Amino acid sequence: MLRTIVLAAVAGLVIAADWLRFEEPRSGDGRAFALVAIAIAPALLRPLWLRLAGIAVSVVLGAWVAFSVSPFAVWPGGDGYFGPLGSHFGHGLVDFYDFRLPFDPVRHPQSHQVILAAIFGFSLAVALAVAARRPLLAVVCVLVGAGWPATVLAGGD
Repeated sequence: MLRTIVLAAVAGLVIAADWLRFEEPRSGDGRAFALVAIAIAPALLRPLWLRLAGIAVSVVLGAWVAFSVSPFAVWPGGDGYFGPLGSHFGHGLVDFYDFRLPFDPVRHPQSHQVILAAIFGFSLAVALAVAARRPLLAVVCVLVGAGWPATVLAGGD
């Protein structure tokens, strides 16, 4: 379990550092690192059914931290949860490709939220691969999660 925590945390920190390079000035609120911790938590659970439940809880908590959408809005109906979540993600993704990098997270908060979601998603994938003892899959997740932002910024545009 300690090996899973250490490997997933190091990979998550590398992924977070690479994605946060898209922002200038850098956000210092610590949400990216909280998302890495939330992403690692379900990988520590056993048996499989408990891990799956942990993933569901982790995704809801991750959306709360990244998009500031309360998990209490899921029930009843879910309109107060899924509508704003989809809207924030969609607008942030469009804004992300519309503006020059690096961008100001204060002026483009939805793009910042998309970056936080990417940090969470890649960190979760790495943590689950490490916990499943799938080293090749874990390395691929780290390479894609950390390499994607590195290639986008490498071109200068």
